[in-house]
Amino acid sequence: MKIVPVVSVYVIKDGKLLMVQENQPHCRGKWNLPAGHLDQNENMFDAAIREAKEETGLDVKLTGFLGVQNCAHGGDENPSNPAHLILIVANCVHKAKYKGF
Repeated sequence: MKIVPVVSVYVIKDGKLLMVQENQPHCRGKWNLPAGHLDQNENMFDAAIREAKEETGLDVKLTGFLGVQNCAHGGDENPSNPAHLILIVANCVHKAKYKGF
């Protein structure tokens, strides 16, 4: 089973948690924190900032890390490609004011 590092971005503004609606076939329509895999040779700090931008359009600044979680993944969604995910949760603030969030 391969090991896959993933970052998730936790952004709160005015008491509201930023979430995104998934578009992947196995989880389409579900709500989640912005998240994604680290690119090759990318560190977790840069990955968190990149994922926030790619999934939300927000420029963020890291303020810390909330924790690390691990789980087996694949199962029903992708039984031919199981993986062990290492999820790194980053705490962020946005760099500018955005309408709607």
